[in-house]
Amino acid sequence: MPNHRITKKHMRKNYIHQFHEMKRCMERQEEMMNELIEQLNRQKEILNLYYKEYQELKRHQEKQYLMTYIRMRESMLRDMEIYEQRQQTHTQGYRLLSMYVNEYTDMLEERGVEIVECQVEEIFDPEIQKPIERINVGRAEDDNVICKVYSSGYRWHGLVLKEIDVAVGIYK
Repeated sequence: MPNHRITKKHMRKNYIHQFHEMKRCMERQEEMMNELIEQLNRQKEILNLYYKEYQELKRHQEKQYLMTYIRMRESMLRDMEIYEQRQQTHTQGYRLLSMYVNEYTDMLEERGVEIVECQVEEIFDPEIQKPIERINVGRAEDDNVICKVYSSGYRWHGLVLKEIDVAVGIYK
């Protein structure tokens, strides 16, 4: 009978020991899982940064692409002004330029570019207009008012790609 008691006592100790071993093993597994979760979260952050960088690069490339077409459109508009000053709007060259300007305008608008215009006698807006000339004016109410418009402005998804070039009145 005493052997039987020792055996039960021994078995109980053995069960307790196994229980504690399993508990330690589960705690180690929990630590390992937490480390894995932490690593996955870091990798997710890194991937998000790469994705943001990729989106920024893509947006920058699209902006450069659009700026090329904006410069070409503006150049053709200046050439059309020369034809108009010479009263040669009936020529084939003028008609071709006009057709190309329309195509570039359509292409830019299809890509979400807004062509921004302004008028003479409007108040100067530094958000979208760039003063390339300052003209002395004789009246105080003409101060900071647009005297001449040289080119269009362009905005893409809220980002100003090119300001409107203007002459602004300065009252002294």
